[in-house]
Amino acid sequence: MILRYLDAYPKIHPSVFIAPNATIIGDVTLEDGKSSNIQDNATIHTSENHPVWIGKEVTVGHNAVIHGCKIDDHSLIGIGAVILDGAIIQKGTVIAASSLVKERESFDEDSLVAGVPAVQKKRLDPKFRESRTLHANVYVEMGNQHKELVREH
Repeated sequence: MILRYLDAYPKIHPSVFIAPNATIIGDVTLEDGKSSNIQDNATIHTSENHPVWIGKEVTVGHNAVIHGCKIDDHSLIGIGAVILDGAIIQKGTVIAASSLVKERESFDEDSLVAGVPAVQKKRLDPKFRESRTLHANVYVEMGNQHKELVREH
C-alpha cells in the first residue's frame, strides 16, 4: 500500500521493487540505483526533527526498527536491531542482530557494533565493504525476481 499522509505522497522511482504487502506512507522518496534493501517486517519511521536517510548498498534486516536516524553507504543492519533518533551509522558499519543503538549515538566507519546498548566491538577492514555490497545486491536481484512474478499475476 502506498498512501498519502496530509499533503505528502511517496515519490517512488519506477525501477524500485516494493513488495505487495509493504506499506509506504507520506513524505518518502525511494530512488533508483541505490541497491539498498529493506527486508520483511522492518519498520522505518521518522520523528519530529529526525528524518531517516539510508545510503547506497545498505541492507536492513528482518524486523529491524530504523527510527529517525542516518545509515550511511555499505552498512548492514542486523535482524531485529533497533536504531533510535539522531543516531548516525557511519559507512561500512555492521550493527549486529538484536542490538540497540541509542539516540544520537555514532561509531567509527567500518565498525562492528553489538549489544544492548550497542557498543563498538572492533574496526572492520574497509575491504570487507565489498562483501556487504554483494550481500545487498543479492537482495536487489531477489526483488527484481519478485517484481517479475508480481507482473505475471
